[in-house]
Amino acid sequence: MSILRLGNAMNKGNRRDLRLDTLRGLFLVLMMLDHLPWTKAPLTGEPLGFVSAAEGFVFLSGMVSGLVYGRYMIKRGVAFGRQKILARVRKIYIYYLATVVALVALASIFPDMHEAWIAQLRPLGDAPVRAVLLGMIFFYQPAFCDILPLYVFFMGAALWLLQGMVRGQGRWIMLGSAGLWLTAQFGATDRIVSLFGDLWVRHGIFDMLGWQVLFVGGMYMGVRQARGQGLSMMRYPWFFWLCVVVVVVCALLRHRVGLQDPAFIETMVAMVRKNELAPLRLLDFIAMAGVFAGLAQWMPRLLSWQPLYLLGQHSLQVFTGHIFVVYGVFLWKDAFQAGTPWLQWGIGGVAVAMLFMFALLHRWHENLPDLPNASRQPIPGGGD
Repeated sequence: MSILRLGNAMNKGNRRDLRLDTLRGLFLVLMMLDHLPWTKAPLTGEPLGFVSAAEGFVFLSGMVSGLVYGRYMIKRGVAFGRQKILARVRKIYIYYLATVVALVALASIFPDMHEAWIAQLRPLGDAPVRAVLLGMIFFYQPAFCDILPLYVFFMGAALWLLQGMVRGQGRWIMLGSAGLWLTAQFGATDRIVSLFGDLWVRHGIFDMLGWQVLFVGGMYMGVRQARGQGLSMMRYPWFFWLCVVVVVVCALLRHRVGLQDPAFIETMVAMVRKNELAPLRLLDFIAMAGVFAGLAQWMPRLLSWQPLYLLGQHSLQVFTGHIFVVYGVFLWKDAFQAGTPWLQWGIGGVAVAMLFMFALLHRWHENLPDLPNASRQPIPGGGD
């Protein structure tokens, strides 16, 4: 049985994998909570090591893309698969641009929103036209929106990368991806951005050259899965336990258990930087992914929970909706931070509940009887 052969738990009706969507839903909930303006960081913020929900969400999105569009290319041809990918790219771009336009417009029309969001919309909070124009080409990305541009670029690259993976060039593609990740560790992205001077005003906290290794790695595993070539956890149980050891060690380092040397702590902090996905953070993620893969194989019911599966099934709509919820909470940031922990967690609970509302609304919209049949067909393997 495969370490990432999660297709065995697929729903027979639509061939979706409960475990993939459940994990995506879990990461959406964690991101929702992490983005609220807490006075004290909640337990959801990297409690087990140097891995946040964002890393898992990006990797799983890549894996689902490899499963869905890789299967399309394998069974129905490269041209058909690329057509589906282009449709997905357009959809993500529309959601992103609509979000940027809505946030900038609201801040321009309503003074209270402008005042509450000025930090999240910097440095173009007072220049709505320029913000929208630069936002169209991703040279300006408001806070909490920056994962969507990553997806546009990554899915655009998948037009060629998946074709190569399907044709057996996956290892070379992964080698190239690792090389790009390495350039990010030496500041390649900042040098590229600097070439545009003041035109590129804000490109988000995620270094594209660094984070692409998660998405590409996920695609590679997804394509292997689509071709029935997953790695066997049963054959290599030592790998699972090695991952457990790495996760435990990283958790101890994360909470600085027994650490007193300032020089060592400074080096460790540099090795776990989130922006460019620094080496120790990447290693911790690989180990964490191995642990989750083992749990998904040996205890499938643990990672097959219907409410979270609902969120994962509608991840694009839920993620976009979460942005507006976060900005809504920032309207009352001072009251939120001045409130008791009970009040803060109560608001957090309402925010999470709204994620389910977005998922249910989109599911209802997809099933409207007057929609074209093609738009209501489920995409195999967990894509949405």
